[in-house]
Amino acid sequence: MSTEFSTDLTAPRRFVRHAASPQMRLNVSRLVRLRTAFMVTIFLVLAIPGALLLFFLMPVEYQASATLQFLAKTPKILYDDSPRRLSANYEKYVATQVGLIGGPAVLQRTLEQPEIRKISWLADQKDPLDTLRRKLYVVNQRNTELVMVRFSAPERAVAQRILDTIIDQYVLLATDHAKTSGSERLGQLQKMSKETLDEMDRHRNRLTALYKDLGVGVEGLGSGQVSDMVVWHQSLGRATADRSTFEAQVRVLEDMAQDLRDWVGRFQKAPDKPIYAYDIEAMAAADPAVLALQGQLLVSEQNTGVLERLYNAVAPQRLVQQEAHDSLNVRLRETLQNARARALQSIIEKTDIRLHEARNRVEDAKQRESEFQTYISERTQQLVRASKQQIEIEDIQTRLADTQSRLKQIEERIYAIDVESNAPASFQVASRPTVSDEPLAGKRTQYILLAVLGSLLAGVSAGAWREIADQRVRDARDIAALTPLQVLASIPDACEENASIPKDAPVLLLHRPDSMLADEVRRVMTRIVYPPEGAGELRMCMVASPGRQDGRTSVACSLAVALGQANRRVLVVDLCSRAPRVERMFGLDPAEGLGEILIEGADPHPFQRATPCRNVWVIGPGHHGSALVNKLASREVMGLFEQMEQDYDHILLDPPPALLMSETKLLAPVVDGVLMVVAVDRTTLGMAGRCLQGLYEVGANVVGIVLNRVRTPRHIRESRSMEAPVPPRPSQPERDASQQA
Repeated sequence: MSTEFSTDLTAPRRFVRHAASPQMRLNVSRLVRLRTAFMVTIFLVLAIPGALLLFFLMPVEYQASATLQFLAKTPKILYDDSPRRLSANYEKYVATQVGLIGGPAVLQRTLEQPEIRKISWLADQKDPLDTLRRKLYVVNQRNTELVMVRFSAPERAVAQRILDTIIDQYVLLATDHAKTSGSERLGQLQKMSKETLDEMDRHRNRLTALYKDLGVGVEGLGSGQVSDMVVWHQSLGRATADRSTFEAQVRVLEDMAQDLRDWVGRFQKAPDKPIYAYDIEAMAAADPAVLALQGQLLVSEQNTGVLERLYNAVAPQRLVQQEAHDSLNVRLRETLQNARARALQSIIEKTDIRLHEARNRVEDAKQRESEFQTYISERTQQLVRASKQQIEIEDIQTRLADTQSRLKQIEERIYAIDVESNAPASFQVASRPTVSDEPLAGKRTQYILLAVLGSLLAGVSAGAWREIADQRVRDARDIAALTPLQVLASIPDACEENASIPKDAPVLLLHRPDSMLADEVRRVMTRIVYPPEGAGELRMCMVASPGRQDGRTSVACSLAVALGQANRRVLVVDLCSRAPRVERMFGLDPAEGLGEILIEGADPHPFQRATPCRNVWVIGPGHHGSALVNKLASREVMGLFEQMEQDYDHILLDPPPALLMSETKLLAPVVDGVLMVVAVDRTTLGMAGRCLQGLYEVGANVVGIVLNRVRTPRHIRESRSMEAPVPPRPSQPERDASQQA
């Protein structure tokens, strides 16, 4: 088993190139190889109709062109005939005339002409003025005195007629300006300028008066005064809060004074009764005279006790002592009464003082509250008046800005008249409008080229998107980009070999030994029987695949048939307890098998069933279902495989899909090698990469990749079918005799 086999083909974990990565990657070479036809199709489907649509739908246009020449005047000085440099206003003058030609003044006059209104193409436009502006092109040719004027229209006659009218209207407009640039218009503009200046002075004087009345700039009417009002409002709030607090103190002190007066009345009625309220009794007890009498009374009580023990009740000493003791008691009671009276009076006086102070604080708080309220009212009125004045100031400023704008316009018009009267150039029509015989095709060609480029971009984008979305394995080059493991064989689809032969791979291998499928299977067999230098023969081999319907069972059974034909005893073990297929592949009904051997401890020999193929036996998973999975990692499996290796030359294991079930990872470390089957157009690169990664993680020896269901080019299939005729299918007795042999 795997302890006897080790080759340098075992790929470390790092050899799996980005296959298990969740991010989709774009392989440019694979994109060109697989998606070129798709991208070309998308390109042609979009480019051809788009180009034809633009060619027929975009209207052709004829372009009329004319040339105006602005002759520069050379200024001269009196008594000086030497030439001077051109006036700096020449370029500005020409630019002004270019704007005038393409401006609304000339174009509107053009639209008002009767012959232009009769043009149906222009009348059908939603905005004829905007159409003229878009179709007209006026440019000053650099380093020349020429201005080129062009106009495009769908008809030659229309283009020439409209451009003729535009040139004529510009000439008339320029001539009218020259005629009306005399002193009368200049005088009117100067009068308007003086009136505008007077109006500006009135606005400025009014602004000055408003600023003086406010005493502060307009910019100071906002944040500073508003924050000042906030401070005053806060002071008013504090004064109101103080007044409320002091009024509450006054009420408490008044209640206290009334209660003290009640205690005075009760004290006068019963002076000997203790007064514990307001700590009066404690204050009386702490009086020095009371404390002194209490000390004398204590000494007297001690003396009385001594005399009571020495003398009888009528003894003179006791009588004198008793009289002195009673006198002290009377003095103590009178002194305590006086102390209570003094303490009560002291509290009353303190309360009256505190009450007077609290009333003064209330009056002070009321006065402050009144002052703050008065100030806030005055400031509020000031702010209201200032706000009204500020609104008036802003209005005057707006009118002043409008007046300045009008004055600037008047000055520009006066300057224009001055420029016209001293124009730095004169103009003439150098060439009347002419139209070429052929329509313009440049814009249509540009749009067609854009459509072709857009179609090309769409085709490349669609191909890239399809390449990213479709990561299925197509050929051995995809495997080479995934892992350096060798592709041992590329097995063609069985249905491509011959439609009259059954599609099961072992049957096709028996009846078509000259087929491409048989040749590819024998290539895999060669890798098993004749390993590379330094490696042992693969006696126990597992045929694994990432998912379902990859052709794993067909490859395993075909490999078993090829080994059997090479006179090697082969046992095929079906580990798919959930969906067994090996027995049906050889035409056998499902029966007891591996589950009964491992779970019930039965002898394995009776369950090794012979197949119609020579030297090939099979063991099915049995009837224990999923309970078999729990036994695959036990020691009984190791012992069973070692026992089988003594009876057979090769043992082929057919596990369930590696990415869906756990049987592959459980047994992959103990076999001599693992063949991984990848189905073309079904297994994705991600599935293959994750499967290899899982096998490497458990220490499996992956010896190579087998591509299954490869589409063979038609000319190769036809050439092979012509070279190798189909042999007759052997009868059942012949197969039985072959099996017995």
